Amino acid sequence: MVVLVTDRCGVVWCTTAVDVSQCTVSGRGVQPRGLHVNDLAVFRVSTLNAGPGDLDVSVSRSRGATQEPVKVVKVGICCLSTMLFIAVFHCFYSTVVLFGVSSL
Repeated sequence: MVVLVTDRCGVVWCTTAVDVSQCTVSGRGVQPRGLHVNDLAVFRVSTLNAGPGDLDVSVSRSRGATQEPVKVVKVGICCLSTMLFIAVFHCFYSTVVLFGVSSL
Protein backbone atom coordinates (compact mmCIF):
# COMPACT_ATOMS: atom_id res chain seq x y z
CA MET A 1 0.00 0.00 0.00
CA VAL A 2 1.39 3.40 -0.99
CA VAL A 3 0.54 6.47 1.10
CA LEU A 4 0.97 10.11 0.04
CA VAL A 5 1.99 12.37 2.92
CA THR A 6 2.11 16.18 2.79
CA ASP A 7 4.37 18.02 5.22
CA ARG A 8 4.03 21.62 6.49
CA CYS A 9 5.94 23.03 3.51
CA GLY A 10 3.54 21.47 1.03
CA VAL A 11 5.98 18.79 -0.14
CA VAL A 12 4.28 15.50 -1.02
CA TRP A 13 6.12 12.35 -0.01
CA CYS A 14 5.36 8.89 -1.35
CA THR A 15 5.86 6.17 1.25
CA THR A 16 4.67 2.66 2.00
CA ALA A 17 2.36 2.09 4.93
CA VAL A 18 3.31 -0.03 7.92
CA ASP A 19 0.62 -2.49 8.97
CA VAL A 20 1.42 -3.49 12.55
CA SER A 21 -1.50 -5.94 12.66
CA GLN A 22 0.55 -8.23 10.39
CA CYS A 23 3.32 -8.57 13.02
CA THR A 24 3.39 -11.50 15.40
CA VAL A 25 5.40 -12.13 18.57
CA SER A 26 5.58 -15.66 19.98
CA GLY A 27 7.73 -17.85 22.16
CA ARG A 28 8.63 -18.69 25.72
CA GLY A 29 10.12 -15.27 26.43
CA VAL A 30 6.79 -13.44 26.14
CA GLN A 31 4.41 -15.91 27.78
CA PRO A 32 2.78 -14.79 31.04
CA ARG A 33 3.81 -18.03 32.77
CA GLY A 34 7.29 -16.68 33.37
CA LEU A 35 10.81 -18.07 33.46
CA HIS A 36 13.27 -19.49 35.94
CA VAL A 37 16.33 -17.48 36.87
CA ASN A 38 19.27 -18.10 34.48
CA ASP A 39 16.99 -19.64 31.84
CA LEU A 40 17.37 -18.51 28.26
CA ALA A 41 14.24 -16.67 27.11
CA VAL A 42 13.67 -17.02 23.37
CA PHE A 43 10.94 -15.33 21.39
CA ARG A 44 10.35 -14.70 17.71
CA VAL A 45 9.07 -11.65 15.88
CA SER A 46 7.64 -11.95 12.38
CA THR A 47 7.06 -8.79 10.35
CA LEU A 48 5.96 -10.57 7.18
CA ASN A 49 3.60 -8.39 5.06
CA ALA A 50 3.88 -5.52 7.56
CA GLY A 51 5.84 -3.17 5.33
CA PRO A 52 9.17 -1.47 5.97
CA GLY A 53 10.11 -0.44 9.47
CA ASP A 54 12.70 -0.67 12.20
CA LEU A 55 12.36 -3.38 14.83
CA ASP A 56 13.30 -2.32 18.36
CA VAL A 57 13.18 -4.72 21.33
CA SER A 58 13.84 -3.86 24.95
CA VAL A 59 13.56 -5.89 28.14
CA SER A 60 13.66 -4.14 31.49
CA ARG A 61 13.45 -5.22 35.10
CA SER A 62 10.72 -3.91 37.37
CA ARG A 63 13.15 -3.05 40.16
CA GLY A 64 15.25 -0.10 39.10
CA ALA A 65 13.95 -0.25 35.51
CA THR A 66 17.36 -1.21 34.14
CA GLN A 67 17.57 -2.45 30.57
CA GLU A 68 18.63 -6.06 30.04
CA PRO A 69 20.80 -6.96 27.04
CA VAL A 70 18.79 -8.57 24.23
CA LYS A 71 20.49 -10.38 21.39
CA VAL A 72 18.68 -10.02 18.06
CA VAL A 73 19.34 -12.73 15.48
CA LYS A 74 17.98 -12.33 11.94
CA VAL A 75 16.66 -15.65 10.63
CA GLY A 76 17.18 -16.08 6.90
CA ILE A 77 14.83 -13.58 5.30
CA CYS A 78 14.56 -10.03 6.59
CA CYS A 79 11.12 -10.36 8.18
CA LEU A 80 11.94 -13.01 10.82
CA SER A 81 13.97 -12.27 13.96
CA THR A 82 14.76 -14.28 17.07
CA MET A 83 15.37 -12.48 20.38
CA LEU A 84 17.39 -13.98 23.22
CA PHE A 85 17.87 -12.81 26.80
CA ILE A 86 18.66 -14.41 30.14
CA ALA A 87 16.65 -13.64 33.25
CA VAL A 88 19.38 -13.13 35.86
CA PHE A 89 17.29 -11.77 38.75
CA HIS A 90 14.13 -12.98 40.46
CA CYS A 91 11.74 -10.17 39.51
CA PHE A 92 9.19 -9.17 36.89
CA TYR A 93 10.50 -8.35 33.42
CA SER A 94 8.77 -6.09 30.93
CA THR A 95 9.24 -6.76 27.21
CA VAL A 96 8.52 -3.97 24.72
CA VAL A 97 8.59 -4.67 20.98
CA LEU A 98 8.32 -1.68 18.63
CA PHE A 99 7.93 -1.91 14.86
CA GLY A 100 8.14 1.47 13.23
CA VAL A 101 6.57 3.70 15.88
CA SER A 102 3.87 1.26 17.07
CA SER A 103 4.19 -1.27 19.86
CA LEU A 104 3.23 -4.88 19.36
